[in-house]
Amino acid sequence: MVDFASIFIFITCVFNLKLRNKSTMIKILASTAVLAIVSHYIIHIGYQRFSLWILIPSVVLIMRFVFKQNKTYSIWISVTGYIFVLSVQLLIIYGLLFTKTIQPQDATPYTTKAYFIQLATFLVICLISFIVHKLGDTLTFDFNNLFGQKINFKSPVRYIVISIAILLFIAYTFPNFYGEDINMNFYISITTSLLCFFILIVMSLQRNKEENERKSYRP
Repeated sequence: MVDFASIFIFITCVFNLKLRNKSTMIKILASTAVLAIVSHYIIHIGYQRFSLWILIPSVVLIMRFVFKQNKTYSIWISVTGYIFVLSVQLLIIYGLLFTKTIQPQDATPYTTKAYFIQLATFLVICLISFIVHKLGDTLTFDFNNLFGQKINFKSPVRYIVISIAILLFIAYTFPNFYGEDINMNFYISITTSLLCFFILIVMSLQRNKEENERKSYRP
């Protein structure tokens, strides 16, 4: 449950959804509870290998219909937020494995050490989100083309294609803590998740700059 709270806190703070604090907290808590139930059910029926195929689209739907973001933006910020939290968690696990504090099997769901990993991830995400929010470096683009009829704004189609491609790629390479070759799967996953997040954040910064420039433009 803490993992999903981390995702929504990161998205709402870094992407500056401009919601009132009380409304934001209620939506975060409700969305976190729903995804926690879905995640528990996935594990209970033995479909944990396919969890990302289900959970990331679920975050997209929540951003679209609960947080009322437009379709393209919902896909983009959901994939970016999920992969960032995943990357932070993988880095924490990597550090613990490197120092021999845990074994790979300790990262499986419902173990005591797995809960501590989730809590550590949550604290790191909250700290990063707080710093970004306080510094005023939030991303404010929303793929809105309506900055003026004389402006021919770039199509957001490429962002949809890239975000979906990364979603599929990450879901396929995500470490399977329930099968063989766990170490190889883990190292591949941490590398690919960081690479994918780098691509997403660079494109986000670029888009944010483009939209802000067009917002300030007055023909």
